Amino acid sequence: MSSKLKKFLLLTPGQKRLFLQACRLLGVMRFAILTRPFKRLVAGLEVHREVLVQAPLDPGDLATAHQIGWAVRKAAQFTPWQSTCLVQVLAAQRMLQQRHIAGAFTWVRLPALARMRGRCCPPTPG
Repeated sequence: MSSKLKKFLLLTPGQKRLFLQACRLLGVMRFAILTRPFKRLVAGLEVHREVLVQAPLDPGDLATAHQIGWAVRKAAQFTPWQSTCLVQVLAAQRMLQQRHIAGAFTWVRLPALARMRGRCCPPTPG
């Protein structure tokens, strides 16, 4: 039995569910990025031109948000497709929304990069 499978089997049932959901959403978001206009991808997200100050999360929601972050980061390491930061952020944001947990991410354009590629920072709970 491979060490990766052994590690997966040692996870709690909740961690396994989050990991598998993250894998599925990473695939869905990757496919969506390749087939849909960006504006349609982010249509359900609120846009703020300034830094958004959110109310702190209760401890249970904060723990869930951290578990989602772990699941998305780990699942991204095992996807056969490229799970870029944008794919990970959109998957994590969807997982947070499904649990009615507030989260925000920041889209940053870095002019120093030759091709002006955008970078995103992960969702920040609360």
